[in-house]
Amino acid sequence: MKINTIITTILILSSLMAKGQMVVNIDTCRIRAVKYSEEMLIVQKQLENALYAQKEQRSNYFPKVNISGTYLYTRSNESFTFEDIYLPTAVVNSSGSQPVPNILLNPKGNPVLDQAGNPIFKTYAMIPGANIGYRLNNSWYTSIGVDQPIYMGGKIKTANKMASLGVDLSKLNQEDRRQAIVLEAEETYWTYVAVIEQVKVAHQYLSLLDSLNVMVSNAVDAGLMHRNELLKVQVKHNEAQMQCDHAENSRELLRMSLCRIMGVDLLTDLIVADTIIDISPSGLFQENVPIVQKRTDFQILKKQIELQKHNENLIRSDFLPQIGIRASYDYLRFMEITNKNTDGINKEYLSNEASPSLMATISIPLFQWGEGRNKIKQAKIKTEIANAELEKYSKLMCLEINQAKLNLSQAYNRNGAAAKNLEQAEENMKFSKRNYNVGMELLTDYLEAQAQWQSAFADFIKSKTDCKIAYAVYQKAIGNL
Repeated sequence: MKINTIITTILILSSLMAKGQMVVNIDTCRIRAVKYSEEMLIVQKQLENALYAQKEQRSNYFPKVNISGTYLYTRSNESFTFEDIYLPTAVVNSSGSQPVPNILLNPKGNPVLDQAGNPIFKTYAMIPGANIGYRLNNSWYTSIGVDQPIYMGGKIKTANKMASLGVDLSKLNQEDRRQAIVLEAEETYWTYVAVIEQVKVAHQYLSLLDSLNVMVSNAVDAGLMHRNELLKVQVKHNEAQMQCDHAENSRELLRMSLCRIMGVDLLTDLIVADTIIDISPSGLFQENVPIVQKRTDFQILKKQIELQKHNENLIRSDFLPQIGIRASYDYLRFMEITNKNTDGINKEYLSNEASPSLMATISIPLFQWGEGRNKIKQAKIKTEIANAELEKYSKLMCLEINQAKLNLSQAYNRNGAAAKNLEQAEENMKFSKRNYNVGMELLTDYLEAQAQWQSAFADFIKSKTDCKIAYAVYQKAIGNL
């Protein structure tokens, strides 16, 4: 028995430790929702990516330095052999104008001929025979160079402007996501507050029915009332119990949803600090302010139009002259040649030297069968589409703002009506209880008065939180959340 008690105690303590507590208010909820949101992490990474893209485009203004090399390995060896070569000689004539063949003459002054009938020269120049081998093995080439664009048709400048716009769009998208997350946090928080208060009201109503059930039960036992009167109370009691269970389930679901939004464990017990919901109708609406222009989605559409205009220039740059220069220092060792002759073996390379070089390039598009013109027209149409979308969504934004403004005004009107209705329901329940106690009112009327009070109280709580939510929606609509 002791062991069972100890185990039970340990389990209870463990569950209490696992289920921590946290006191939250609306400001804490908003801050934590933004801090721990997965969506904010994604848009933050998108912003970082845009910043890196901007740095990448800026680098195109500066020279690019690169080094390259090529090495060739092969087992192929080639060679060729030639015998000694005798070449005839010539002498300068007496006038010295041009050389004449140095032919051997007989005593009669005629050329001496060989067996083939060719003249024999007095002297010959000999080219000694050789065995020459060559191979491509161990050939290599290396180069270090600097490339600098001079004029690229405005492409680099335009690409940098587009990259800067990409950063601006990422920041606007980040702010838009932040406002959406804050709105979700506010809606969930105030709905959770409303359900907590509704649970309290449901239990108060259940407590009233408990007291009435005891009183009617005693009266039935004393024979002062019929049993069907007790059954009426018990039916209402069962309905109230189901309402309590439903409200508690809703509270638990909203608690877990709020835990998820704030990035805390789903088992965390949230203690709401805003038990008194302050409704201040003064200064609700912002007049005389260009409200639409403050919205992040409006600014995103404006930036997209700018982006499309720059895209026109980017496409146009592909069909403008482009000029660049390259300076390099190159080294080439190519084809080893081996000469085997009577003097020994001599080795040398066909090319084995380094040299600097400077090169300028220019490319001028002349004729592409209308490709450039059609691409530019496509880009202009996209810009016109972006302008049309801005006009379309601007009207929808104005409609959304006016709708949010109307809903906020109606929410405050409903709150005033709900407060008055609650006051009347409380007074009606007091009179009904007094009349029932003195036998001037039926039990069903008293039960109806209690039900009306419970409904009026729940409506009053909901109307207050609806005002908070409607105000947050309005602030989001005007881009001020």
